[in-house]
Amino acid sequence: MGARFIVALACLESLCVSGVVFGWPALTSLLKEQGVYRSFCSADETECNEQELRLQLVFTAGVFATFFSRLVFGIILDARGPRVSVAIGFLCASLGSALFAAGLRHDVDVFVPAFALLGFAGPGVHLATYHLSNAFPKYQRTVITLFSVIFQLSGLMFSVFVLL
Repeated sequence: MGARFIVALACLESLCVSGVVFGWPALTSLLKEQGVYRSFCSADETECNEQELRLQLVFTAGVFATFFSRLVFGIILDARGPRVSVAIGFLCASLGSALFAAGLRHDVDVFVPAFALLGFAGPGVHLATYHLSNAFPKYQRTVITLFSVIFQLSGLMFSVFVLL
Protein backbone atom coordinates (compact mmCIF):
# COMPACT_ATOMS: atom_id res chain seq x y z
CA MET A 1 0.00 0.00 0.00
CA GLY A 2 1.17 3.45 -0.79
CA ALA A 3 1.89 6.04 1.87
CA ARG A 4 -0.83 8.34 0.52
CA PHE A 5 -3.45 5.61 0.83
CA ILE A 6 -2.41 4.90 4.42
CA VAL A 7 -2.62 8.60 5.31
CA ALA A 8 -6.05 8.84 3.67
CA LEU A 9 -7.21 5.79 5.63
CA ALA A 10 -5.81 7.28 8.85
CA CYS A 11 -7.71 10.50 8.10
CA LEU A 12 -10.94 8.55 7.70
CA GLU A 13 -10.31 6.62 10.92
CA SER A 14 -9.53 9.79 12.81
CA LEU A 15 -12.57 11.57 11.39
CA CYS A 16 -14.86 8.81 12.63
CA VAL A 17 -13.40 8.39 16.12
CA SER A 18 -10.86 10.90 17.36
CA GLY A 19 -12.85 13.90 18.54
CA VAL A 20 -16.46 12.82 18.34
CA VAL A 21 -17.09 13.69 21.99
CA PHE A 22 -16.79 17.34 21.05
CA GLY A 23 -19.86 16.99 18.86
CA TRP A 24 -21.92 16.73 22.02
CA PRO A 25 -24.47 19.49 21.28
CA ALA A 26 -25.75 17.64 18.21
CA LEU A 27 -25.81 14.34 20.06
CA THR A 28 -27.75 15.93 22.92
CA SER A 29 -30.55 16.91 20.56
CA LEU A 30 -30.64 13.38 19.15
CA LEU A 31 -30.77 11.86 22.63
CA LYS A 32 -33.58 14.17 23.68
CA GLU A 33 -35.54 13.24 20.54
CA GLN A 34 -35.11 9.58 21.50
CA GLY A 35 -36.47 10.32 24.99
CA VAL A 36 -33.27 9.61 26.88
CA TYR A 37 -33.71 10.52 30.56
CA ARG A 38 -37.23 11.83 29.92
CA SER A 39 -38.40 9.53 32.73
CA PHE A 40 -36.87 12.04 35.16
CA CYS A 41 -39.33 14.70 33.96
CA SER A 42 -42.95 15.05 34.99
CA ALA A 43 -45.65 13.92 32.57
CA ASP A 44 -46.38 17.44 31.31
CA GLU A 45 -42.69 18.28 30.61
CA THR A 46 -40.73 17.27 27.54
CA GLU A 47 -37.45 18.50 29.06
CA CYS A 48 -36.44 19.21 32.65
CA ASN A 49 -33.50 20.12 34.85
CA GLU A 50 -32.85 16.54 36.02
CA GLN A 51 -32.67 15.36 32.40
CA GLU A 52 -30.15 18.12 31.62
CA LEU A 53 -28.05 17.15 34.64
CA ARG A 54 -27.97 13.52 33.55
CA LEU A 55 -26.97 14.47 30.02
CA GLN A 56 -24.24 16.76 31.37
CA LEU A 57 -22.91 13.84 33.40
CA VAL A 58 -22.65 11.79 30.20
CA PHE A 59 -20.68 14.60 28.52
CA THR A 60 -18.42 15.06 31.55
CA ALA A 61 -17.56 11.34 31.57
CA GLY A 62 -16.72 11.42 27.86
CA VAL A 63 -14.50 14.49 28.07
CA PHE A 64 -12.71 13.23 31.18
CA ALA A 65 -12.05 9.90 29.45
CA THR A 66 -10.72 11.71 26.38
CA PHE A 67 -8.12 13.66 28.32
CA PHE A 68 -7.23 10.80 30.67
CA SER A 69 -6.72 8.38 27.79
CA ARG A 70 -4.06 10.60 26.24
CA LEU A 71 -1.77 9.52 29.08
CA VAL A 72 -2.75 5.88 28.72
CA PHE A 73 -2.36 5.81 24.95
CA GLY A 74 0.94 7.70 25.17
CA ILE A 75 2.28 4.84 27.26
CA ILE A 76 0.76 2.26 24.90
CA LEU A 77 2.27 3.99 21.86
CA ASP A 78 5.72 3.98 23.45
CA ALA A 79 5.48 0.38 24.63
CA ARG A 80 3.54 -1.35 21.83
CA GLY A 81 3.31 1.02 18.86
CA PRO A 82 0.57 2.59 16.78
CA ARG A 83 -1.10 -0.63 15.58
CA VAL A 84 -1.91 -1.72 19.10
CA SER A 85 -3.02 1.79 20.01
CA VAL A 86 -5.41 2.01 17.06
CA ALA A 87 -6.73 -1.51 17.71
CA ILE A 88 -7.51 -0.70 21.34
CA GLY A 89 -9.01 2.61 20.30
CA PHE A 90 -11.34 0.98 17.81
CA LEU A 91 -12.26 -1.74 20.27
CA CYS A 92 -13.29 0.91 22.81
CA ALA A 93 -15.18 2.88 20.14
CA SER A 94 -17.01 -0.26 19.04
CA LEU A 95 -17.95 -1.16 22.61
CA GLY A 96 -19.10 2.39 23.28
CA SER A 97 -21.20 2.45 20.13
CA ALA A 98 -22.73 -0.93 20.97
CA LEU A 99 -23.58 0.26 24.48
CA PHE A 100 -25.20 3.39 23.05
CA ALA A 101 -27.29 1.29 20.68
CA ALA A 102 -28.29 -1.08 23.49
CA GLY A 103 -29.23 1.84 25.71
CA LEU A 104 -31.44 3.37 23.04
CA ARG A 105 -33.01 0.11 21.97
CA HIS A 106 -33.67 -1.42 25.38
CA ASP A 107 -34.11 1.77 27.41
CA VAL A 108 -31.17 0.94 29.66
CA ASP A 109 -29.05 3.66 31.29
CA VAL A 110 -25.60 2.84 29.91
CA PHE A 111 -24.92 6.23 28.35
CA VAL A 112 -22.23 7.31 30.83
CA PRO A 113 -19.96 4.29 30.25
CA ALA A 114 -20.81 4.30 26.52
CA PHE A 115 -19.76 7.91 26.04
CA ALA A 116 -16.73 7.41 28.29
CA LEU A 117 -15.62 4.55 26.02
CA LEU A 118 -16.13 6.74 22.94
CA GLY A 119 -14.11 9.50 24.58
CA PHE A 120 -11.41 7.10 25.69
CA ALA A 121 -11.09 5.67 22.17
CA GLY A 122 -10.42 8.94 20.36
CA PRO A 123 -6.83 9.63 21.41
CA GLY A 124 -5.85 6.02 20.73
CA VAL A 125 -6.58 6.60 17.07
CA HIS A 126 -5.62 10.26 16.89
CA LEU A 127 -2.20 10.07 18.56
CA ALA A 128 -1.20 7.06 16.47
CA THR A 129 -1.62 9.01 13.23
CA TYR A 130 1.11 11.58 13.81
CA HIS A 131 3.99 9.23 13.06
CA LEU A 132 2.66 8.89 9.50
CA SER A 133 4.00 12.36 8.78
CA ASN A 134 7.46 10.78 8.64
CA ALA A 135 6.48 9.17 5.33
CA PHE A 136 6.49 12.66 3.77
CA PRO A 137 9.64 14.42 5.03
CA LYS A 138 9.14 17.39 2.72
CA TYR A 139 5.48 17.84 3.77
CA GLN A 140 5.73 16.65 7.37
CA ARG A 141 4.20 19.82 8.86
CA THR A 142 1.37 19.76 6.33
CA VAL A 143 0.47 16.16 7.21
CA ILE A 144 0.49 16.94 10.93
CA THR A 145 -1.74 19.95 10.27
CA LEU A 146 -4.07 17.73 8.25
CA PHE A 147 -4.47 15.34 11.18
CA SER A 148 -5.15 18.26 13.52
CA VAL A 149 -7.85 19.56 11.18
CA ILE A 150 -9.39 16.08 10.89
CA PHE A 151 -9.54 15.90 14.69
CA GLN A 152 -11.49 19.16 14.76
CA LEU A 153 -13.81 18.00 11.99
CA SER A 154 -14.59 14.76 13.80
CA GLY A 155 -16.68 16.78 16.23
CA LEU A 156 -19.13 17.30 13.35
CA MET A 157 -19.96 13.59 13.01
CA PHE A 158 -23.08 13.82 15.18
CA SER A 159 -24.18 16.92 13.25
CA VAL A 160 -24.11 14.77 10.12
CA PHE A 161 -26.34 12.26 11.92
CA VAL A 162 -28.80 15.07 12.72
CA LEU A 163 -28.94 15.98 9.03
CA LEU A 164 -29.58 12.39 8.02
